[in-house]
Amino acid sequence: MNELVMRVARPEDYDSYYQIKCDPKNVEWSGFSTPPKYDALKQRYEQFFNDEKQGLLLFESDNSVIGYVNYWVSADGKEIETSHGALSEKTVKGLGTKMLRLAIAHIEHDDSLQVQCIIGWVSEYNIASLQNVLRNGYRSTGETEIREIGGKEHKFTKYKRAKANYG
Repeated sequence: MNELVMRVARPEDYDSYYQIKCDPKNVEWSGFSTPPKYDALKQRYEQFFNDEKQGLLLFESDNSVIGYVNYWVSADGKEIETSHGALSEKTVKGLGTKMLRLAIAHIEHDDSLQVQCIIGWVSEYNIASLQNVLRNGYRSTGETEIREIGGKEHKFTKYKRAKANYG
């Protein structure tokens, strides 16, 4: 894999985003048993361009979109929650950590996002995502919830990254 490039998603990137969302591992960790419906996900995708309280960053290597980080501001405006995914066939060691690191820098430098912390919910079984958040300075809040993935219950823990320069 050559250099990883981050950029803000554009409306014409939808098919690349859809391909990632249909990747079997992304379907599984999103808590679904089947890939998303093309038109339904497209409606959700279009919301990224109509709401300044959320965003979608895409990651390219060799001129192909291989991953994403999306984020949204909580209702109370104090937190930004992130989620991320990548094409399984393009995943290399450290890819998720690098994507999250670049996304954090983007979020922290966006003056319109005045929040106290960045959060992410991670399944106890998703070791790669746990490593991503820990390597990027997140700490467990101790808050947990049970979600069903593939017919099995998973415990998710909330992780938070607070920075002195927030809000």
